[in-house]
Order: sequence, then C-alpha cells, then structure tokens
Amino acid sequence: MAHASRVALVACLMVLASPRSLQASAGEHEISIGPSHLWLFHGPSSPHQIGTILEYGYAVTDVLSVVGEAGWFHAFREEENNEARFGLGVEAKLDAVAWIPSVRASAIYHGQSGTSSFGGELTLGVEYRAWRSWGLGANVRATLLSAEQGARVGLHSGLQVSWYW
Repeated sequence: MAHASRVALVACLMVLASPRSLQASAGEHEISIGPSHLWLFHGPSSPHQIGTILEYGYAVTDVLSVVGEAGWFHAFREEENNEARFGLGVEAKLDAVAWIPSVRASAIYHGQSGTSSFGGELTLGVEYRAWRSWGLGANVRATLLSAEQGARVGLHSGLQVSWYW
C-alpha cells in the first residue's frame, strides 16, 4: 500500500506543478543544449563517448516539429578521439501539462578523421516546462549507424536546457 500512496502523491504533485493551458504553438522556435553520453554496445570504435549536442527546432504544428542538431563527442581510448555529429528529424510532443513526453525519428551522420557513419535514431524524451520560455529535459536515444568498418549500435542518454520564442 505504501508504494501506491507514493505513486499517487507523485502524480498529484506533477499535476499541481503543471500549467493549466497548452504551451506549444505552431511557429514556435526552440534552441536546446546539453551533455550527452553515447554507449556503443556493437561497433568498431570506443564503447563510451561523451559530448555536447546543440539543437534547433521549429514547430510546424502544435504537436510536430522539425529538429536539426549538431554535436561533438570525445571517444575514450582511441588515437582519433573526436567525433562530429549532425542530424535532422521530426519530433512529436504532447504539450498539455508541464511534463512533456516526446518521440523523435532522425537521420544522422557521425564523422571522425576520415571515416563517416550514416544512420537513424529514435529518441524518447521528457521535458519539464513550467515556464513559457524555458524547459529542462532528459532523453534516451537508440542509434544505428552504418560505417565502412561495420554497423555501430548504441544508446545515448542526455540532458538539455531549452529556450523557446
């Protein structure tokens, strides 16, 4: 019974911390930046990379946005240990309360000193947006890249701060 009480308390607090009206609107712009950790559990390169991702999004509708991103990652224990990342995707957000779940599908490119990888990514995220112009979020990304050295499969975990206008 104690577990059910805690779940009910957390649900009530989330509802109380939520704004009473929708915040997203078509034509809204978003800039996000945050740290990210990439764990490659299959592939020819280092299994752990840390970096930063910068994103720009444009809300086409109240629910759908087009998102572009650029990032830089540092791979541990490799001679060529810096990697650039670029992506373009479509994101859906359910922006009815302050806790906003989202899902994104992206085409991505990773480049590293003469080698490159192309692939796809599925992102699941949640953002706390109690303020009109600011949000704090976390996400998990499943990544599949095709490279000359073979497939690279991994998971990203990331945090972000977002500014909307």
